[in-house]
Parts: sequence; structure tokens; C-alpha cells
Amino acid sequence: MPFDKDGLIGLIGLIGLREKQREPREGRRKYIFDYPTVYVIAREDDGGFNRGANHRRSPKYSVYVGETSDIYSRTKQHLKNDPKSPNKEYWRAFLEAADTKMHVIANPHFNKSLTLDIENRLILYLFADDAVASLNNRRLNPQGNYYTRDELDEIFAKIWQKLGSLNPKLFPSEQLIRDSALFKASPFHKLTEEQLDARQRILESIQEALESDESGHLILVKGEAGSGKTVLLSTLFLDLLQMGADGSRKAKDDEESAQDLPAESDDASLDAHILVNQNDQLKVYQGVIRKLGLLKRGECRVWKPTPFIKKHAENSKVDVVLVDEAHLLLTTGKQSYQGNNQWLDLLKRARVVVAVYDENQTRDYNQVVEPRIRREVDSYIGSHKTTILLKNQMRMDAEEPTISWVHDFVNQRVVKQVPTDRRYDLRIFSSVREMYAAIKRKNNLGAKARKNDENWNSLGDIESASDINRGLSRLLATYDWKYSGKSANSNDPEGIWFVNADGLKLPWNGENLRQRPGSIASGNRTDLRVIKNLPWAEQPQTINEVGSTNTIQGFDLNYAGVILGPSITYRDGHVVIDESKSQNHWATNRRKHEDGNKVSHAEELLENDLNVLLTRGVHGLYIYAVDPALRDVLLKADRRGTGSSN
Repeated sequence: MPFDKDGLIGLIGLIGLREKQREPREGRRKYIFDYPTVYVIAREDDGGFNRGANHRRSPKYSVYVGETSDIYSRTKQHLKNDPKSPNKEYWRAFLEAADTKMHVIANPHFNKSLTLDIENRLILYLFADDAVASLNNRRLNPQGNYYTRDELDEIFAKIWQKLGSLNPKLFPSEQLIRDSALFKASPFHKLTEEQLDARQRILESIQEALESDESGHLILVKGEAGSGKTVLLSTLFLDLLQMGADGSRKAKDDEESAQDLPAESDDASLDAHILVNQNDQLKVYQGVIRKLGLLKRGECRVWKPTPFIKKHAENSKVDVVLVDEAHLLLTTGKQSYQGNNQWLDLLKRARVVVAVYDENQTRDYNQVVEPRIRREVDSYIGSHKTTILLKNQMRMDAEEPTISWVHDFVNQRVVKQVPTDRRYDLRIFSSVREMYAAIKRKNNLGAKARKNDENWNSLGDIESASDINRGLSRLLATYDWKYSGKSANSNDPEGIWFVNADGLKLPWNGENLRQRPGSIASGNRTDLRVIKNLPWAEQPQTINEVGSTNTIQGFDLNYAGVILGPSITYRDGHVVIDESKSQNHWATNRRKHEDGNKVSHAEELLENDLNVLLTRGVHGLYIYAVDPALRDVLLKADRRGTGSSN
């Protein structure tokens, strides 16, 4: 319905009774007026249009999601009272726009808990929606267990599909939403009990540190790949951005307005920043903070470590620094970083540092935490250290024997029988070409849902529960083929660096965009700019490339096809890493320690690379080994023994 006085009049007409009458109503009307409902208010946002010569105009929306037990009174409040509130400019924009719509959602199974969970999931989805320029909901009301909890997924899917039929640009396919890196890093995911406990402990530690006059507090969050560290950090970032300088929360807590954005205020806010090491992750967090709309124009809170260190002086400390993938912090000088310990440099520039760390994901020799680094950090922080451990594995939707198989392969260097798993597709291939074809088939299921957003809801064969779990799939490989991001390949006419594995020849990650931009998006500059701002795995042309740890670390795929290059071999009953066959010089170069000796960390670093690659697939992992002996033992370990895929 229109979000205006006419819409309210229509709502009154639908009631068929005066406002104060509360007689029983029959049919669908009773589910709207006697049951709790969820609603979405949306308007096209002029600030979200792409402009300029030859630029396509892609509509963007400003959106508000709410839940109420009295839709008539709540709508009247939005129309009459909210435009006079401290957030009046935001609500006036809704009222002044000619095309603002309000979608009211009712269901005979709705109760308070279920509607709150529907609201939560709408916020989660719309936050990751590329068509949404701003989502003015910044808090959730996560629900525990309740009577109709098992109906949530089915009811939500029907709601989203119906909304998609009304406005496919604003409500695209679930596949499209779930595949986006912004969805996976969203601060609006429902946290597990372990994550909730960690969040509470971290916030309490931060508040205690801020209440003291001391600095140099380190909160270390440890967890293996897929343990939910990024979602926890994203949630914490949202928490901190909504806190006052003393660590107190600025948002209000009343029942009907718990989701509302806090009013603009001159009160000092917590000076919190988030640091990431990889360019693709930088794009994701920049997207997160842009959607939240909590910062003033020109304000920067998302950094890579070296620029942050250069910009901030030790005598002007920020309040809190969050570091994602802290195992990638530099511990020697590299390129523009002239120091020798980024851990210490950050501690000297922040009152509190929260670092997410997994020693099994350190990749380069200049990131190794040797004894000198530990001594320097421990000496500076003293007793101001809190360690939090996340134990649950959340990325791979697999049974325990499958997770153990991967761990045994990487860490114990043994090949055990491939387990049968009802949830996870772990498969060994005898042909790398067949594996690539299987990955493309999985990926194409998602591509069909993307192909025509206007008709996505009619693709019944795509939108089944099983197909939602397919989609975004890519090939990955160990760094065993030459690559340089600074120079072209002189042995190729187009200058492209390739992975060439047993007859399959594909460009390394990013090479199509770097060397063949004219072949992507028909050379359209707007499309190219959009593609460049996406993480590697989400760029459409990368289905014809091979990714590495440089582009996939910190991200998920639905299915990962991993090429184990010549450096991963099988000798005398064990998996052996042959560093002489690796092209990863950041791992194989020796590191100079404090005693002057140059020490090799290649074995552990290349093992970490392998660990990252084999833990990217949420629903499936396909493996092809270049080394004949390893390929043979892997195929024998797979009971199916065919190397083919459905």
C-alpha cells in the first residue's frame, strides 16, 4: 500500500470498523489486525542512482523494516509522530517521496517470536541486497527456541518469494543474497551461544579498559577457519559504532522502537576502527559500514594496517581497533611498512586491540610470530590480555568425520577413507577437466537465478532448498604456477599468467580483469567499475579463472574445486609438501631471526595455505591432485572411485 495518508485511509477501510472497536474479525483481516505483523517501508533513493555519461540508472532504495502487534497504530505513529521526532529528516524523506510503499506481512501462524525472527531475517537479507542504499535498522531482537520455530524457514521463503513478485529489483532471489560476501559478513546474523558469550566478554573487557586510564589492552580471539570469527567481529563493530565515548550504548531500548536508528547527536562517540589485510576484505567491510550509514561524510573507520599506522600517532590513541585476520599482520618490514612489528604498533595507537587470530592461517614468512615478537607484545601489555577461544566449526556444513578427514590430510599428512556424508559432498577426481565441469555446473545453478531477476520467482526448479545451497563455486589451486601482479607474462601474447594442470589451462585470479578488461561486461565502464568493487569470487568472469589463498582467504564458496599442484605429493605412506616445487616465495623465503640466522618456515606456511584452500567449501569440496601417486591414493580412498560428479 502507499505509505501516506491515503494508505492509512485504505487501512482503515480494510479494518471496516472504527479505530477503537475491537470486535472479532473474520478471514484474512483478522491476521492483519488481531495478530502481530511485519512490514517493510521502501522508497527509491536518488542518492543511490548511478549517474554520468553511458551510465545505467540502477534504482537504489532506502528501507525500513518493522514488527508490531498493532499495524494501524504503528503506521499512524510513523506518519504523524516520527516526522516530528529527532529523526525527522529520515521519515520526512519517506513521506515526501511519491513512490514510497509499505508492505504489510501477515500469516495465520504468526506469534510474537516468529514475527521478530521474520523481521530479523528481512533485515539480514536487505542489508546484503545490492539494491538497498541504506537500511535504517541497526539492532536485532534475536529469538531463542519457541513453538513454531521449525516453521521459520518455510514461511520466510514464501514471504520473500511473494515480495519478489511485487518488486524483483528490491527483493531478488535468495540465491543472489546468500552468495554475496556482504551477506556472509553481515552484523545481523543470529549469533550462536558461543559467539554471544564471546561478544559479551569482549564488550565487558572493552568497557573495563575504557573506564581505566590505562592503554595497551589486547583481546585475542582464537579460532580455526570457519569458526565464526568474521561475523562476530562485524557484530562487535556495529556495537562499538553505536556506543558513546565511555562505552555506554546510545540507542534506545523501548519495545516498539528497539530497531530504530539512534537520533543524530553531538555526543562523543567511541573512536572505533576495523583493520583488514586483503583488498577484497577491505571492499566488504567498506560495504558494511556504508550500508550502516553511521559515519559522517569523509570519515574513515575501515583500514589496512599500514595506512592506519601511518595516519595515527602514538600520542593520539583511538579507543578500539578490531583486527580481522590478525595472523596476516606483518612482523618484519615489507614494501611501504618500515617497522618490524605491526602488533606492537597497533597496541601503541589504541587503548584496546581486539585481534582475531588463527596461527594455522599465517601465510608469509614476514607474518611469522617469532619469540622476539611475543616478548615485545607481552612486555608492552603486561597483564592486560584476554584470550577467547571459538571452538565450533561453522563454515563446512559437514558431519564430524568429513571435517576430521580434512584435518588429518592437512595436519597429520595421512589419506584416510573418504567418509560418506549426507550433508557434504567430498569428492576426488581423476580428471581436472571433469572437476572444472562439475564446478561450473554447480555455479550455473546460481547463475540461472541471477540471469533474470524480474522472473526469478517463477524458476521453481532453481528455488528449491537444495538448489539454494549450490551456486557460487570456483576453482582454487596451490601456488605452484608462476604469477606476478606487477608484471605481464612475457611467454604469453596477452601477458596472462596461467595455471596449467594436466591439460587444463586457465588464468590465475584477476588476470581476465587485468589483461582482458574489454572482454568483460562488453567493456562498459559502469559494469567494469561495479565488477572491480566485488570480491574476486563474486565477479562473474572468475568462473574461468583459478583462485589462490590471496583471493579466497576469509571468504566462503558453496563448492570449492581445489587443484593440488606439484608441491603436494605422496611419498612413503604420507602426504609430503615439496617446497622446491612451490612458486610461493613469500612462504619459501627464509626469515632472518634476531640471532642473525635465516630460518625456513616453508613447511608450516605451505601447510597453512593448504588448510585455507581445503576449508572454503560450505557444501562441497572437490579435489584433483597433479602428483600421480597422491592422485592414485586419493582415488582409492574415495569409495565411489569414479571421480565424476552429479
